Amino acid sequence: NTTDVSEMDYSLVETGGDGGINGGIGKKPDGAPVGVTFYVQSDDVGGSLARVQELGGRTIAGPLDMPDGHKWALFADPEGHVVGLYGVG
Repeated sequence: NTTDVSEMDYSLVETGGDGGINGGIGKKPDGAPVGVTFYVQSDDVGGSLARVQELGGRTIAGPLDMPDGHKWALFADPEGHVVGLYGVG
């Protein structure tokens, strides 16, 4: 099942299964490299970004409020690998 998020030029992809890994397809955010970005669920997106910075990473984008009420962010680990965060907080 896909859901168009036209204001973001993005489509959400939902597996519909228990424990399935949902995702999406869209243009890369500014500052993000071309390629696949893996996302990690967080109960505190803002707190997770703060911890990333404490450990030598850096925030690339966010946290941003998503239309579904969740938060979204991108960070780079100390080696520059980009990872996404998705969740609350």
